[in-house]
Amino acid sequence: MTIRREGFFSRSQDPIFGESMRWFAAATAPTVSSSSRLWSSMKGDGGDSSSTLGNDEEETLMRIRLSTKEGGNNEDVSPLEAVQQYARSFPFAPTLPVQPLQAMPTPDGGMNLQFLRKKTTEKSSVDGGIRFYILPEANDILLPKMYIDVVAKRNSEGQSLNKIFSEKLIIQAFVRGLVERIDDKNQLGNTLAVESVFHKWLE
Repeated sequence: MTIRREGFFSRSQDPIFGESMRWFAAATAPTVSSSSRLWSSMKGDGGDSSSTLGNDEEETLMRIRLSTKEGGNNEDVSPLEAVQQYARSFPFAPTLPVQPLQAMPTPDGGMNLQFLRKKTTEKSSVDGGIRFYILPEANDILLPKMYIDVVAKRNSEGQSLNKIFSEKLIIQAFVRGLVERIDDKNQLGNTLAVESVFHKWLE
């Protein structure tokens, strides 16, 4: 496996996702302010993205950069809406059948996943979680395509013990499902392409 950029890998055979899984290195660096702030937040250098990505102190668990394909628009659903629909329909509960959880859509088009536990007098019923953001890049008339960043950040609020294993299973399944749909031209593959993939458990 060849490292191209920090956290990004070129095409390889990854045992986690099977022989057909393909990883893509980013073709270009972010060029507009919204993506620059996003990248700064991920690298932890104090970028001003608090209004977009919430608490900058929380760790970024995943970032997928997608791009639209020229001439591949679906008249019924926009590429952004298609990604939002994937996140809303993702089977979080079956992925973690033993872990009680609650997944709710957010007003910005993302998802808020909460891990649950039995409420006590000392602790609330929320035991941390994962916040998913789906962020379209500001449109630039000089760019022939639109970019969409799918970002997952840990939410440690109320967490007494870390949920590394649960986070790993959710993120790996989310990435695998999204990339498989984009590889399938009968689903998202007609309108979207994967530019880059990063997550905490890449090897």
